[in-house]
Amino acid sequence: MLTSQLDSSILDKVVIMKEDIFENLKFNLRKTNIYIQKKINEELNKYDISSVHVLYIILLSEQDGLMPMEISSLIDVDKANTTRVLTDLLEKKLIYKTDDIRKYKVYLTDKGKEIALIISNKHEELKKLALKNISSEEIKIFQTVFLKILNNLKEEEKC
Repeated sequence: MLTSQLDSSILDKVVIMKEDIFENLKFNLRKTNIYIQKKINEELNKYDISSVHVLYIILLSEQDGLMPMEISSLIDVDKANTTRVLTDLLEKKLIYKTDDIRKYKVYLTDKGKEIALIISNKHEELKKLALKNISSEEIKIFQTVFLKILNNLKEEEKC
């Protein structure tokens, strides 16, 4: 009986530790994201754009000539948000679209390409800073664990 109580007590502590680890993970990921966004926004403010625009600009720098529906799908954002951001990028002359009204494609302008390069350079700078003193093995482990967590959450979403 004492053994089962001990086993139960240890199991309870493991569950609590896992919950604490999850809370710490959420907190630290949020803090990391806030720090990265702050550093990127410092650079973006010079060009009158915000972090909302970054995903779209980076995506178009990698796959220019996408339809809005494709963009929404690739970055997992609803069509309304995509339309809103694309309209803003059009007004800022960072993108242009083809003349086909129904199935138009979006392309970066030269100004948009310049900003994509600035964003890319800033990301590279932050990546070097963030991964300093971390081995490639530690990075692989982190990526593996993080993807498992993400996949678990996505599976739950499907149910």
